[in-house]
Amino acid sequence: MAELTVELPGGVIGTYFLELVLRSSADGAVVSRNVYWLSTKADLLDLEHTTRQYTPTAESGDMRGLERLGAPELAVTAACT
Repeated sequence: MAELTVELPGGVIGTYFLELVLRSSADGAVVSRNVYWLSTKADLLDLEHTTRQYTPTAESGDMRGLERLGAPELAVTAACT
């Protein structure tokens, strides 16, 4: 399995969005698209209380930037065929 490392551009602070698009090498068609919200502050894992199935988080990354997102503007169109 290949590993992907993403370098953040300079000036990114706090919460940010990352979009990953996988395209076919044959024709460039989109095979998969995923959007993630991440933080420049990493989660702090509580390794002392780790079990075989679960590692709890002692402190989460800073996602407060999501609170400042405005309400989205939506337009919906539907058609029956």
